[in-house]
This record gives sequence, structure tokens and C-alpha cells, in this order.
Amino acid sequence: MALKNLLRSFTAIILLLVLWKCTYPRNPSTHNYNKPVKYNKHLLDSTRGYLNPMRSCYDVRFYHLNLSIFPNKKSIAGDVTMVFDVLNTTPKIQLELSEKLNIISIKENELSLNYERQGKAVIVSFGRELQAGEKITIVTSYEGKPKIAEKPPWRGGLVWKKKNGIDFVGVACEDDGASIWWPLKDHISDKPDSVMTTFNVPQNLFCVSNGKLVEEREGEDGRMIYTWKTSYPINQYNVTFYLGPFRHFSLDYRNNSGTHPLDFYVLPENFEKAQIHFEQTIDVIEVFEELFGEYPWWKDGYKLVESPYAGMEHQTAIAYGSGYKNGKWINYDYILVHETAHEWWGNAVTVCDMADLWIHEGFATYAEALYMEKKGEPYDYDVLLSVDRSFCKNKRPVVGPHDVAYTNYRDGDIYSKGAVTLHTLRNVIDDDGVFFRIIYRFGTEYRDSCVATQDFIDLVNSETKADYTWLFNQFLYRPEPPELFWYYYADGYNAKFLYRWNSEMTNADFKMPITLKVDGSEIMINPTTELQSYHIKNGLYKALSIDRYAFCVFTESKKLLDELNQ
Repeated sequence: MALKNLLRSFTAIILLLVLWKCTYPRNPSTHNYNKPVKYNKHLLDSTRGYLNPMRSCYDVRFYHLNLSIFPNKKSIAGDVTMVFDVLNTTPKIQLELSEKLNIISIKENELSLNYERQGKAVIVSFGRELQAGEKITIVTSYEGKPKIAEKPPWRGGLVWKKKNGIDFVGVACEDDGASIWWPLKDHISDKPDSVMTTFNVPQNLFCVSNGKLVEEREGEDGRMIYTWKTSYPINQYNVTFYLGPFRHFSLDYRNNSGTHPLDFYVLPENFEKAQIHFEQTIDVIEVFEELFGEYPWWKDGYKLVESPYAGMEHQTAIAYGSGYKNGKWINYDYILVHETAHEWWGNAVTVCDMADLWIHEGFATYAEALYMEKKGEPYDYDVLLSVDRSFCKNKRPVVGPHDVAYTNYRDGDIYSKGAVTLHTLRNVIDDDGVFFRIIYRFGTEYRDSCVATQDFIDLVNSETKADYTWLFNQFLYRPEPPELFWYYYADGYNAKFLYRWNSEMTNADFKMPITLKVDGSEIMINPTTELQSYHIKNGLYKALSIDRYAFCVFTESKKLLDELNQ
């Protein structure tokens, strides 16, 4: 999901980049370092986030959403079939469904099951002990008016709009969970093997969903029925639909496995400009296949669908609502690039807990910089990463609290600081062959199961044959960036550059090297929390600067001179 506008207007930011100490934040005193981390308690959702025994006891294999959509009433009605394997003996399971939606019945083989609602939790009783190894099918019938999105896609829900008097409808629910509009086991770790979606919609609307269109017909009520099906596992917040008077066109993409159509569904008034604007999609996929492995979903295809909100990475049916324009200072459409990157990062490689969502958003944000590096000048990559550094708020750890499904789009460090962490890792490894092998392996070898941050750390350490845990502990698990105290000391020809990490903001084992430039020559220093010095020959220099691309706070501190003299 693209961060709010991503603030990609570089006009003011570029001025900061020329400063020799341009890393952010400039002034540590403006930040609440070393204070307890606080999260918005209203966003801590243990009902969705915690795998209690009634949720861990089963594994979902398949969903079929069979829904009628009524735009004039802003309501939905229908049923969801869920097929699951029993993992542990249990008489009950837990589903999740928004309290705003009314359950009509829950049945197994036409036999009604008892259930109890506890907020969004739905406790289903089978009247017997389900045995490990059984395959169970239940059908939940329900109806109601789902939550209307307040600020899609971040504050999610259904989006009901009209274009030229015709309904234009979509849904986005990454932060809020799919249970805001359909009943399911709403935990990101439990991807179904496939999903079928059947939508009964008004006659004048076309419905797009995930996967391949397997049926299109007119119903007995004169409305249209569209059925789509995925061939691959899919995480729940990616299940979606779009309604609108769409026009369709395709572009051919060729790679080593053949020719693949890229499909686009757009509003009629944007048809001509979309055909031109979306040509860049071919370049985007080509670059990402080189970096991250082949596009994961060719059997289901690639679709961009015009949406009534900015963008969202719905698997094989990406939401696009960015106005068919490239960025003012970048020669690409960042919504197109960012959301397409999610087909690898988030959709194929999916986290086990929302606490590790930086793997989705940080990797997709970093993919934008890599795309610029591949298609433009290296300077473009540096500029974009400098922008990401400037966005880092450093208020909370990038890795969030576990078991509570915590997400907050205002905590944008999962995007910006996540990307900067990968950039820093690349610089510290200082071997692009090794670094890109790590990224490629993570994008290809970890598609079949959910992942955690530790999986990536383990892969880095294995591939480099070194231990980089210190880097991730600093950048992902504590809010503050590292802070380097420095001071230039000169006494005649006896001149020294004094430096050490601030131990209150920097872990004791932090090892990131820093580059000094003295009269154009680069000198690598390796700060620790102990005071060190670098002797400047003859004490004479014309220019002295500190690495402006390192992600840390640089603070001039005369106290270092006092420490030296103690």
C-alpha cells in the first residue's frame, strides 16, 4: 500500500541534500529519545492478531465469496464457503466478522451450527470434537452495510462513488482486515490455497476481482454475475472487487517463459491516455523480474484496475487511482511502481504477523529506488533514498508489537526507514553481488510460507557468512537512529577529529562504518561507544565533511574534548 502521497515533491527536500550534514534528524533534542514506546491502543487488535487455540487449531484451504452488491443501498448480501483442515482436536473454531454485518446462519452440510458473537469474533460450535486430519466445509450467510472507508486505502472499507452518474465501487482493507466485509479467519499467516469470488451486480457495471475471470453471465434477476478464481495462495486483505463501467485493453510482455498479456481495466474517459501511460508497466515488471525473480502469478495474469482511491496492491488486480501522471521530479508513476513491487513483497513474500509489515512496505519502497537506479542515473537512487531518510520519524521501532494486528499508516517508518535499512545493509555489505543475491533469494525461496524479520536476518547472515544482527537491532527494533558525537580539535599542527557513538541512542555492538572526506580523500572510520580520534596530517585542510548518506544523527559535541583531556 502506497504511503499517503509519499510526499514525492522534491522541491524543498533537494535543498537539504546539498548540506554536508543532511541526515535526519538534524537536532536530536526535538525527538523523544529513550522514552517508552507508545502505540494507539485503539489500533491494538488482539482478536485478529492473536492465534488463540480456536484459531491455531485449523488451516484454511479455500474460500468462495458469493455476494450480491447493492450500490444504491451501500450494502452486500450472500454467503462465504470456507474449507479448512483440522490441525488439532477441537469442538469450536473462531471466525471474524465486523459487528456491522448480520449473520443469518452458519451451516455444515446444511446442518445449522450454533455460534456466539463476541465483538468481531464469531465462535462456532460443531456439537462434536473435530479430529485432526478432518477436512471441514462451512457456509456463512450474512448481510448488511459494511464499513465505509474514511480514508482509503489506509482507513479502509467499502468505497462507494459515482463517475458521470454511474456507480464506481471498490474496497481496501489492509489495515482494518478483510473481516470488515466478509467472514473468515482473519489472520495474515493463514493464506488459503485459492479463492473464488462470485459477484452479482447491477446490469450496467463490470466487476473485476482477483485471478482469472471464469464466468460472466446474466442472472435471473437481470443483474450480471461475474466469477473469478485464483490459482495461487493469497493473503486475505488482497481479496477484492471493483465495480465500474470499465473498458479493457492489454499489452504484451515477453520474458523467458513466454508472452504474457498485461490487462488494464479503466474508466471510458481515461481509455486513450491509459493506453499510453501504462506502457511503462512493461519496464517495471522487467526490472523487478531481474531483481526479485519471475513475476509470481502468471497463471492468473497481471491486472491494473482503475479504482476510486489512490492505490492498493490487491494480488493480480492492483488498484490504480493516481491520475495517469508521473511524478513531478521522477520519470515514473510511483503508484504503479510501488504497488507492482508488492506483487513480490507482500503478496508472494507475506509476513506471519503484521508486526513485520516493513517487509511488505519497506521492500516495496526500496524497489522504487532500485527501479530508478536501473532505468535512470545512480543520482536518482541517491536522491530518493535521501528523501526516504528525511521522512523517518524515529518515534517507534519499525518492527511493531506482535499478536495485536497493529498497523497505523501514520507510522510511516515501515516504508521509509524500512527502505533505508535495506540501503544501509547494501552499503555495509559493500558487495552488490552478495546483496542482490540475498534480495533475489528472499523474493524467490520464501514464497511458500509466511516470513518474519528473523528469517531475513538469518538469510543475510548465512549469505554473507557474517553476523549483521547488530544493524537490524539498531534500525528495526529501537526507535532512535544511531547518533555520532564528533568534534574537530586543532592545536597548531596537532589536529584531530574526535568521535564516538552516543551510547544512549546507539547499541553497544553497533558497527556501521562512517566515511570522512578530507580535501577530497575518503577515510573510513569505525566508531564505537568509546572515544576515538583521527589525526589530520599537519592540521591543515580545506574541506572536511562527514558521510552525508549514512543514516545517523551527526552531533557536534565539544564535550568530546573534555573526555579526551580527562
